[in-house]
Amino acid sequence: MFQRIFNQWPRILLVGALIFVALFAMFGFNPFSTDFEDTSLLSLAVMLLIETCVFLAMALASSLVIVTLVALLLPGFLGLLEFMAFAFMLFALLRPVLHDLGASRMMANLAIIALAMLCNELLNGRLSRVLPRVSFGPRSARFHTRLTPEEVWPRIVPDPATIGLYYQPGAMVMPAPEGSGAAFTLCIPRRFGYPDTANLVQFAHREAPHHVVIRSSTVHNHDKGLIETLDCTITPTAAGSLVTLSIGYENIGPGTWLQMTLYSIQRDLAMCLRARLDGRRDHSLLGREIRKREMPARPGPALPAAG
Repeated sequence: MFQRIFNQWPRILLVGALIFVALFAMFGFNPFSTDFEDTSLLSLAVMLLIETCVFLAMALASSLVIVTLVALLLPGFLGLLEFMAFAFMLFALLRPVLHDLGASRMMANLAIIALAMLCNELLNGRLSRVLPRVSFGPRSARFHTRLTPEEVWPRIVPDPATIGLYYQPGAMVMPAPEGSGAAFTLCIPRRFGYPDTANLVQFAHREAPHHVVIRSSTVHNHDKGLIETLDCTITPTAAGSLVTLSIGYENIGPGTWLQMTLYSIQRDLAMCLRARLDGRRDHSLLGREIRKREMPARPGPALPAAG
């Protein structure tokens, strides 16, 4: 569970930085104010340094507490934290400006909310299509497992003959479309009965049971062009195996890049695999998503008997 919190350190820093800017905008002193005209530059610098340290400590402490509580109790809402912190910063920066321009408090609030939602839509919504595509990673993580490389291999590497051992429960293998160049199509179930995700799997390198490079491209319209590259090295040790993962993505939007960075996707994947390989409780966010897929659908209301 503490590993889940540690994996969120990029989010803690980002939320802390946004809160710091907001606090400084609301409560920081203005060295150009008439109250400080007779104060020496050295005194102003010392005051600014002390105030910066105090606000920075407050912001990081607040961010650590908030992200920790949400990661433990409501991990599904982690993606809202940076949006709320960004909106808080916009309120602190823009509301005084809009007020000086003659806007009422209600109009200023509505304008800032609209701007925050527009920025979020630009990063994560349909407007993200206008932004240039970027690449993520490769980012690496490693972990030890008590299993041998021969036991680890079928649980990490999808294969039609051993798909039942793959770490994603319910995964299925289907033939790849002609001319795609892929070895097969890997289908992963989704929550709420939505259609499975389908990825064309191609092995750029395969040396069982020690090294594999898997390139997966999605066939879904909203993610077409996205390519995931997973480089996995399995090294035998005296107590089992050392697994080194390297994951990267091509042709993704800046918003997707930001979310993968904030979630530390490579560490979360390593955390999930280690727990599932060793038979431990999986506290990773990916493991939480997998458990929710396996939950049976709630039965609908009983219908009255006919006749």
